[in-house]
Amino acid sequence: MGADEEAYSLAKVHRPVEQAIESSRLTWTFLRPNSFMQNVLTFMGETIRTEAACYSASGEAKISHVDVRDIAAVAVKALTEPTHEGKSYTLTGPEALTYDDLANELTKVLGRTISHISLPPSDLKQGMLAEGLPEEIADRMLDLERYFRADQASRVTDDIKRVTGRDPSSPWCK
Repeated sequence: MGADEEAYSLAKVHRPVEQAIESSRLTWTFLRPNSFMQNVLTFMGETIRTEAACYSASGEAKISHVDVRDIAAVAVKALTEPTHEGKSYTLTGPEALTYDDLANELTKVLGRTISHISLPPSDLKQGMLAEGLPEEIADRMLDLERYFRADQASRVTDDIKRVTGRDPSSPWCK
């Protein structure tokens, strides 16, 4: 998401690739997903399990995380139906939630208190570096957090429903 505006560092990596494809003779469809719902488990699961906490530098940002299975369902349609040629889809979940909202939902489901701790970006970066993340990747992740704080990831689209005929998967545990 945000590749068309090159709104943050990861989008700036994706947009030139899109432009090269657009200028080629290839038939294309671009899927531009928001942050993956599954990233919560991938990147926050360990601290949720061991510390009953998840950490971000997102503050009160709302993010319309998308389920990767919904992205796959749109990809199947795009690959098997010619009506999607030359189109771009921004793929989001059905609602935008803060990490505090996520922590509250996890608290209900797990039956133990889970907290979201919003850190200053410099502290989050130090934590990522201490865990062995390369500095270049840590900087990209911090830029993504900036994008979230700027309320750029709260948008909710109907692209999943328009393409697949069904609503996007509900976030987290709802």
